Amino acid sequence: KFAIDEPPPMGSNVMPTFTASDATLNAGSLGAGVYYYNDLKLEGTVTITGNVTMYVNNDIIMNNGEGLSINAGASLTIYINGDMLGKNNTEFGLNNNNVHHPESLKIYGTAQSPDTQTFSLKNNAAICAAIHAPNANITLMNNADVEGSIIAKNLTVKNNMDFVYNASIRNYAKTDPGVYLVIANWSE
Repeated sequence: KFAIDEPPPMGSNVMPTFTASDATLNAGSLGAGVYYYNDLKLEGTVTITGNVTMYVNNDIIMNNGEGLSINAGASLTIYINGDMLGKNNTEFGLNNNNVHHPESLKIYGTAQSPDTQTFSLKNNAAICAAIHAPNANITLMNNADVEGSIIAKNLTVKNNMDFVYNASIRNYAKTDPGVYLVIANWSE
């Protein structure tokens, strides 16, 4: 039995207008700030060390074995208008000690038209995040590990996928983008 507080009406995420260039983030750290990219490619493991917001006008690509980790106490919010591809053995949102805090990574798909955005995680990929992409087609391939939540237009799961809802993401505020139901209380 539970009760909910009703947030504002459901709608799509909105991407601000900006001009940016393509970027490649190499292994290392990325400190607090707001970053704007046209296309973003990750090479090696990039560690988020502060509170970071990224706006990506087109695509995010992580090659085989690449990673994006988030230090304890840090957070990453990504607004993406294009596609996201995590190739084989990528890790997205875990911290350096393999501790899972999906509330630390929020990914908002901002495509305004249905079926125009694709998020794909290939074989043996792991993601720990809250994903809100109401117009995206999300595909999780063989042996994918997901911890957090997913809101998508279509979700396709292939072979041996593990999905864990982590209760830490219930601490979102009603004013966070993409929040539709906020649990006010819970009893069993």
